[in-house]
Amino acid sequence: MKQVFLLAYALIFFYAAEDVLAYNDISTHPKLTEKTALFFNGVFGPKLNSEEVLWLAEGAENEDTPPRWINHFYDPQTGLGWTSERMGTLSPQIVKMISSIALSPEDAVSSKDWAKDQNLQERYAVYQGNRTFQRAVFSYVNGDKKEGLKSLGHILHLIQDMTVPAHTRQDTHLQAAGDPGEPFENWVHNNADYSHLDNLALSGFGCLNLDDCFLKTAKYSNENFFSEDTIFDKSYSFRFNQNYQIKGNFWYGISPNNFYLFRSEKSQNGELIKFTLKDSLI
Repeated sequence: MKQVFLLAYALIFFYAAEDVLAYNDISTHPKLTEKTALFFNGVFGPKLNSEEVLWLAEGAENEDTPPRWINHFYDPQTGLGWTSERMGTLSPQIVKMISSIALSPEDAVSSKDWAKDQNLQERYAVYQGNRTFQRAVFSYVNGDKKEGLKSLGHILHLIQDMTVPAHTRQDTHLQAAGDPGEPFENWVHNNADYSHLDNLALSGFGCLNLDDCFLKTAKYSNENFFSEDTIFDKSYSFRFNQNYQIKGNFWYGISPNNFYLFRSEKSQNGELIKFTLKDSLI
């Protein structure tokens, strides 16, 4: 009876909250992938045609097929994937147990490793199966351009998730069981204007290989931004060099690049309290 209860709770717990665990798979990931393809066409070659771009976007959307997204975390400070931490009132042990019942008996691995682990992805055969980088290359060079680009879309999805602090700072952010969720992903979902990505140019950011792409992207979000549950978390020892700006009753942390990092309030004894990212300025 206890096992049946746990299974029922697990299914409700994870699948009811599936759409808030990451960038939205129906809108955000495909749109970011389309922008990536347009950028590629403007700088490199041969150019991707409209059908090929749709194949990429389809792969990016399908990477969020449950339970694949347990492998969408990568903490560059430790090299670990999802550790089930920071899930509201639930302990990591309980979250992991629920995950093993409702999602997959497989241990979660980092997205960096997931992108290349063909043996593990084969065990997800009924959930899109092997969509590793090697599979993308093999399919493409052997003439199956459609499957090659769809698999590459899966990889683009994984790298896109590395721009989300919650995915690189061990913040489960399921928005259930008392967890506040991830305001950044909610903001992206509710602000569908991607026109600011139309005029991107090559910059000093570059990576030597796939592992380096994961590492550098993850380090950028991990070391420069907070997730809702990791504002000044002691697990991340580096210090943010922020200034403060007072607006009404709120104190805002401001980065050297003038990004709003968090909002807080000041207690009667002068301590900053009630840290959050849930603010339109952030």
